[in-house]
Amino acid sequence: MELKILGSICFLEAVGTVGNIMGYHLGAGICLAGTSLLTVYTVYLGMEKTHKKICPECECEIRKSYRICPECGNDIY
Repeated sequence: MELKILGSICFLEAVGTVGNIMGYHLGAGICLAGTSLLTVYTVYLGMEKTHKKICPECECEIRKSYRICPECGNDIY
């Protein structure tokens, strides 16, 4: 899923860059929008990583807020 989102953002930036090179005024705006989306998505991915922990039973990566592992049913607390 992450690769699809990143691929879509990169495609948006490429379209904006090509449009800018061809002289379309909207190209710079599209490129700027792609860069903004990439920045926001990168911050989102970083925040998701800091809110995870590893289940001691199955070693699956889960959210810190989970008390029971959704993979193996282990009681974390």
